[in-house]
Amino acid sequence: MKPAAAAKAGDALARCGLALWFFFVAVVLVPQLRAASASAASPAGLLGLFAKLALFGFCLTVVALALTRPRPLAKLAGLRPRLEAALGAFLVYALPFLPPARRGPALEAASGALVACGTALALVSMLTLGRSFSVMAEARALVTSGPFRLIRHPLYLAEGLAALGAAIQFVWPASLALVAAQLAFQIRRIFNEETLLRRIFPEYAAYAARTARLVPGLW
Repeated sequence: MKPAAAAKAGDALARCGLALWFFFVAVVLVPQLRAASASAASPAGLLGLFAKLALFGFCLTVVALALTRPRPLAKLAGLRPRLEAALGAFLVYALPFLPPARRGPALEAASGALVACGTALALVSMLTLGRSFSVMAEARALVTSGPFRLIRHPLYLAEGLAALGAAIQFVWPASLALVAAQLAFQIRRIFNEETLLRRIFPEYAAYAARTARLVPGLW
């Protein structure tokens, strides 16, 4: 197979795999949405319903964008950045395999708030990225609007908040160790993506100079 044909086939496979995974997650969420709707009378139940609705919308958005986005202008070569991207994006889905834990009302509320805020910010970030979205370190367009006006990686911040909220619902310290490992891979993703974006977009240096990576004033 010619290199161009092989690259096109690999891109199509990646698109379909990503779309199928998030479609599967959306399908799994449907009965959870029904259960959450039945318990939405309480503030905690309403917060849980909002979080699941935001996650459901996020999953469907990923499916649509994965199938319609253009091929990247460039991508970071090598196996290591691909593994770091995959683990940073999907390691959190191992949480449901851990034993659940019962927490007090304060921790339950904190968990619900973190998951709700994280999934809502993730959905807004994804909609802002639009067809520039990618899991691997790829360059399509430089997005600096919406939440990207404030920080350079709002989607990773959102995923971190949601992952921490979800980790509270499972046994410690295993769940926190899993989230810490995911965070380490997310940081590697940040460095990988910034290396590529600086190379492809000359204006990225000025954008990076006026915005923080994840937390304004800190990093």
